Amino acid sequence: MPKRWLALFGSLPLCTLYPATVRIINDSPFELQALVLAATGEVMGRTALQPQGQYSWENSNINTADNSMSPFTVVFHCKTNGGLYGSIGNVTTGSMVQASTASGARYCAPKKQKKGEKPEPPSDLQYGKEPINPELWREQNRY
Repeated sequence: MPKRWLALFGSLPLCTLYPATVRIINDSPFELQALVLAATGEVMGRTALQPQGQYSWENSNINTADNSMSPFTVVFHCKTNGGLYGSIGNVTTGSMVQASTASGARYCAPKKQKKGEKPEPPSDLQYGKEPINPELWREQNRY
C-alpha cells in the first residue's frame, strides 16, 4: 500500500507553473497595434487589433513567480501613421487592459491622402450603414 501512495504522489508535479497572460481589448474606433513590454523593456508580444477587437497574449516560457519580467507595459500605436495612441503600465499577469484607459493622446490622425485619391468613407462602426430615423429607434439594433 505505501508503495502505491509513493508512486501516486511521485508522479504528480509539486507545483504548477502558470503562463503569463494579459488580455488586451481595443475599445477605440481606431486600428491599433499593441506591444507587450517586460519590466526590462524587452518586447514580449505584438499584435494588430481591429476596432472592438481583443487579444489574449500568453507566454508559457515565463514563470509567474519570476518577478523580473513583470509588471508589464502595454503600448498602443496607431496603425495608420504609427503614432503613439497611449500606454498602460504596471500590468500584472492575468490582467485585462483596454485601449480607452491608456494614458496618452488616445487619438489617431486619419491616413494622409495622396493626390487624386478618393477620401475613405466614414466607418460603419461609428456612424452605421444608414442614417438613424428617430421614429424607428426602438426597432433598430444599434446599441
